[in-house]
Amino acid sequence: MITDLHNKRPWGGAASGNAHMLNKYMILSQAKSLLDYGAGRSALRIEMEATFPDKKYVINEYEPGIPKLAEDPPVSDAVVSFDVMEHVETDKVDNVIQHIYDKCNLWTYHKICLRAATGSFPGTTQNLHLTIKPGLWWLEKFSNKFNFIEQGMNQGYVWFLGVKK
Repeated sequence: MITDLHNKRPWGGAASGNAHMLNKYMILSQAKSLLDYGAGRSALRIEMEATFPDKKYVINEYEPGIPKLAEDPPVSDAVVSFDVMEHVETDKVDNVIQHIYDKCNLWTYHKICLRAATGSFPGTTQNLHLTIKPGLWWLEKFSNKFNFIEQGMNQGYVWFLGVKK
């Protein structure tokens, strides 16, 4: 379904607007590589390269819905996702968190939507947010693998920066 939707109109720009924050974390941690997990239409990479053309790190992308980005990604110092985890089936969340952990050397940052997405994706009226859980549920899931440096929550999202245990 994700591949079909990407073929109709690529989506996945939720990472836009985060380049400065992520660049700061990359510099502070001396990270050499960043993996955009669920890269969608590559909005994060495009923004990072435009904003920081002299950056000293590589940006890797993983997007199962786009064949050229669907191969198993390389291990990276940092792994980030924006509006990705809620698209994972509930019974697969632990597997995806393990995959993120396995692909992460240093730290991870995630922003996860806590609401349904009915009608917000072109070409479908189906809710593509398959796991709608409270923010504390997500924090507990990730806390098995990461120690949180910062975290936040509101009515619609939970977000956190975690260091690999």
